[in-house]
Amino acid sequence: MAQATAEPQLVFGDIDLARIGGMRWLSPALIGLTLPFVLTLVAFPVLIGEGRVLIELILLMLMIVAVAAYAVTVVRPGVLTGIVIDETAQTLTLVREGPFANKTETLYFDEIANLRQSKRFDDDGYAALVTELTTKSGQTVELPLPLSQADIASSRRAIGLKPETATR
Repeated sequence: MAQATAEPQLVFGDIDLARIGGMRWLSPALIGLTLPFVLTLVAFPVLIGEGRVLIELILLMLMIVAVAAYAVTVVRPGVLTGIVIDETAQTLTLVREGPFANKTETLYFDEIANLRQSKRFDDDGYAALVTELTTKSGQTVELPLPLSQADIASSRRAIGLKPETATR
């Protein structure tokens, strides 16, 4: 169901707009940054007296941890957790929550070709309604959010799409 906001926006899903780009992974990141230090001291106790070598080794391990976290964030953008439709800015923002960061993808209303619900069938033949967003370039994004027909209709109105006649 859409959440009301102070601005002319429709918000679907579990989104805390203040948390996008927030520090929810600060504790695990700090643990991940101290872990190389502890491992270095355990694996190489001789280096305790060699300050310069110890610092260089720790910085190298920290760089490896940071590059790995960045690579995971780029390769796995995360699960789509929300949509923000901003009528003033004429944008639709897809919010994805990844393991290390939230990622947003913004589409302008004139890039959106369709927003609809269609039936999909699983391996056992059971039908389920799936909400799909299609861009004019042909990209289709499946929205794994529980959107009602009223949510779809209000979203289509806000985006400027004609009302959908029937569910496929």
